[in-house]
Amino acid sequence: KERGDLDDIEEFDWKAEVEKGLPTTQWLTARAYAEFLGLDTRGADLQLYRLFRPIFASDLPAPWNARRDSQQLVFFYHPGLVTTQWRHPLEEFYMELVSLYKAHRRTSASEGAE
Repeated sequence: KERGDLDDIEEFDWKAEVEKGLPTTQWLTARAYAEFLGLDTRGADLQLYRLFRPIFASDLPAPWNARRDSQQLVFFYHPGLVTTQWRHPLEEFYMELVSLYKAHRRTSASEGAE
């Protein structure tokens, strides 16, 4: 790239771009998201839900931000990559956390039964 292109990147206001997004509290409830991830938030997985509730409801990792389309559906925008997506940027990570927890719980239960 030419030097002028790099200057434009260095002067990009990331903070201002992220602030254009919706606050997490306007588009997500931790319980609904935990249930979407497969947790039984009122039963077997209540302890895990209580542990991870603040994480599920935390702000998106910078520079990701949430926005609404013309039909008011939430999508995620990354200004550096100039890309959008429908899935939460950390969804795969959260799903892996839930999967690991459930596998650990099954292993612990079967060891306790022996």
